[in-house]
Amino acid sequence: NMMMEQTVPPDSWFEREDPVFEGMVREFEDFDEILQGIASEVDTFLQGVRDLAQGLEALSEEVVGSFAKSGDRCISSDSYKLRQATYQIVRM
Repeated sequence: NMMMEQTVPPDSWFEREDPVFEGMVREFEDFDEILQGIASEVDTFLQGVRDLAQGLEALSEEVVGSFAKSGDRCISSDSYKLRQATYQIVRM
């Protein structure tokens, strides 16, 4: 053991590759790539949810605008209930 330490110069100790460490680094890089892919898909999904929420709000506003002035109080009331329910859903 002492003989090996004397034959390998101290400055070359850090130049050798450690296969376990290199394997861990590769696995971490693979894991990081996977997480970046998932994050990208989550961003796409969340943008879709935002678009859906905006569409629901626009739809409920249009329903209220169209039916609020109708002669039927029930339809008018239900259109306001729809808008309130929409706000509760999209603003959680």
